[in-house]
Amino acid sequence: MTPDALRAAIAADCPHRLDDYDWHRDAFGPNEDAFLALMRTEYAISRNPTLEARINDLHAQAEQAETRAEVIACFQEISRIRREAAEGLK
Repeated sequence: MTPDALRAAIAADCPHRLDDYDWHRDAFGPNEDAFLALMRTEYAISRNPTLEARINDLHAQAEQAETRAEVIACFQEISRIRREAAEGLK
């Protein structure tokens, strides 16, 4: 998917992410592959409100966690969700 095609898909499916897309596109500069890898994953998550809500909930749980182990467990789950979302794009 080209950067322009990805931006169009984000605009159609999850327009609340357009500011992130534009900011990251500028920030990544010439490293288009890294930018596309990040934003494809973000798109896969953001177009699925259930996944996006689950990740937001896990971030909130991590902020309220009382132990390092609880924080690690939250971020392991976030990583798993992100990995599966990225794999689903292939």
